[in-house]
Amino acid sequence: MKFIQAKNTLRLSVLLILFTSLALTSGACGRAYSQQELPSYWSQGLGTHNFGVTCFANATHKLLWSYFRDLGTAPSSTGTILGNQFNQLMSRMNSGLSDAHHERQSSNHGFKDLLSDFFEEFRNQEALHGSWAPITFHVQDGAEDYLTRLNNYTLLFPQSFGIQKREEFIYSSDHSRTVTPYATNGELALSLNIHDAGITTLQQALDYDLRQINDGRMSNHPLTGVLESISSQSHYILDRALSSFPPVIIFKLNRIIHQAGTTIKLPKDVTPNLLLNLPFERIETSPLLADHIVRHEDTQYELKSIVVHHGSARGGHYLTYIRNSVEEWEIHNDTEVQLVRDVSNIQRIQEDIHSSGYLFLYTLRAPLP
Repeated sequence: MKFIQAKNTLRLSVLLILFTSLALTSGACGRAYSQQELPSYWSQGLGTHNFGVTCFANATHKLLWSYFRDLGTAPSSTGTILGNQFNQLMSRMNSGLSDAHHERQSSNHGFKDLLSDFFEEFRNQEALHGSWAPITFHVQDGAEDYLTRLNNYTLLFPQSFGIQKREEFIYSSDHSRTVTPYATNGELALSLNIHDAGITTLQQALDYDLRQINDGRMSNHPLTGVLESISSQSHYILDRALSSFPPVIIFKLNRIIHQAGTTIKLPKDVTPNLLLNLPFERIETSPLLADHIVRHEDTQYELKSIVVHHGSARGGHYLTYIRNSVEEWEIHNDTEVQLVRDVSNIQRIQEDIHSSGYLFLYTLRAPLP
């Protein structure tokens, strides 16, 4: 028994060292979140143990789990060790009250051990893919960078989870247009800038991202070769292989800015719309016609979950808020899982989301007709 206990202690110590390097810019994941005692219960959601520096991973897992919980299923297994372990994590998070205090379990089948094994295998994948360098993006980007790497290593999420962008160049002489696709670099979250003073909602940030830009750029016309001014406009475009709109879209608000030679976190309130309207373009093919673009206006997506980051550009803590199937708010803060029904506490949650909201998961409200 002493040997087993010593072995587990050693494994967790090694794991802590490995994830300290992984989370150098993610802060200490300390209990920076404090508020009055909230009405709580152990929901369908299993709390996730914090190994000292893993709040960014725990919050990301709950962001994704909020979608799989409503589907009533875990993601499809990919046949990889890490993919199978993540599948088990998502499945075990649907456990009931008996597993809620999983940190007390000593069995190798306990959730805490499963989470430990998953983190250990993730670090193995970091080394295998040549990513021994820790997540060194800005502090607030730690969870988003982890989300991207998790997707790349496990291939759990199909292409339909993401959306692609293309940029359209409009020439001043004849309004002709040329299209240049954007590289996605495997990123799962769509970045939205919020630095403009007029942006106070996520929908406005989205519209700003798709605006037409007249920035005085010059380019040679593709047909005449004449140098003339151009403007550009971005579009969200669906891959022709997709039979429907993406079931899930994740947005990231760029709260990190560079100012006077330093990096700071932008102190700005942004309200997430419960419903978002997204215009999409689809490349349609026909045996009789050349490929052409069909535009679908106002596809609606509904807010499901939010990861918030408390702290500065140098460190902080992550947690997740989830709107469940009956539109009640849940707090998922490492091992703490709380259901909130009190009006004053719901208002406090909303204020926290407005000021510190970072990753926003939206699900498709209506399928493609």
